[in-house]
Formats: sequence, structure tokens, C-alpha cells
Amino acid sequence: MSQTASAETSFWSPIVETQKTQEFPYFAVALKGEELRAYLRAAPQEGAAEGLSLTLPMPDQRFVSVEAYDSPVMAPELAEKFPNIRTYKVHGVDIPTLSGRIDYTDAGFKAFLTMDGRSVLIEPESRFSDRKTEDLYRVFFKQDLPYIPKPIEPEGALVPEHAGNDAEPHEETAKSGFFSRMWRSIKSWF
Repeated sequence: MSQTASAETSFWSPIVETQKTQEFPYFAVALKGEELRAYLRAAPQEGAAEGLSLTLPMPDQRFVSVEAYDSPVMAPELAEKFPNIRTYKVHGVDIPTLSGRIDYTDAGFKAFLTMDGRSVLIEPESRFSDRKTEDLYRVFFKQDLPYIPKPIEPEGALVPEHAGNDAEPHEETAKSGFFSRMWRSIKSWF
């Protein structure tokens, strides 16, 4: 049993979407952000025997229990300079195959989770629309996102080379270039 399991209140609530057409399927939720941020500060360090009990929304409109562990990814000097950037590792309680990372920054809450070979994302609504609200989020499977084209490299930054027979069709590799490295980094998440 996770610590403070009875102390958690529901930070998430479903939102009824009035929009008839969606560019991809998602579950709309509202978040009590400041309450969640304060609650997560009590998460034990990664490696502790028990994590902080937390409920997260899933794309199928259910809520699942996870254990959260404080898992900093920045150097201590940077973490001290930017105390509002916090990252956590999560493991499923209801779904043992669920794991991933969540973060809470000034840009809001974000989650990247995997379970049973599928990726689940929780992203702020502001990433998808012009609505200026800090408390609305979309929960969706990564594979449901519409096609996002590869970014165009500035001239001279991409130096293609042939990777051999085991490369994916139309796959390009690059020796250097900021955008090439960034694209490979982004692609590795998906």
C-alpha cells in the first residue's frame, strides 16, 4: 500500500467537450494544478520502498492509481536555480505494466506513460488550441496523433549518408546539425 493513499483527493475531473469534431480522439480533463503541485512535493525519492499514491486519467476515460517518486533529471545547481521544474517517475498500481514519467513546470503538467506496448500522453490543452487556460488537459494515445511532418533543415545543416540495408525506407541520418540531433531525439520518444 502506498503512503498517503487516503490523503489524496481527486485532482482530475472529466470535461464534456462541446466540440463536434476532434482532430484526433482524446479524453478532456480539468486539473487542480496548484493542489497537485503541492501534493507531489511529498513524493519520496526514487528508490524508496513505497511511492506517493496518485491517480492519473487514461484515454479510455478511466482513472488509474500509480505510485510517484521524485526523480530529478537536472544537475543540482540547475534544480536549485529552477525550483518549479520537477520530474517524477511513476509505476502503475492498478495496471502493473504502466510506467513512465511526469513533470510539472511553469508550462503545466505533462506525462509520458507506457503500458502494454502503447504510449499515453497527458498534455496541456494550450498545446493544441488557442484557448488560454491552465487547467485543461488532453489525455490520448500517442498513435492517435495526426501525422506530424519532419522539420525542414536549414540549408547545409543536414548531411545525408546512406545507412545501409537495415535502415528504414526514406530514413536519413546526419553527421551534424542541431535540427538533425533534435529530430533524432524527438523520434526516439515515439
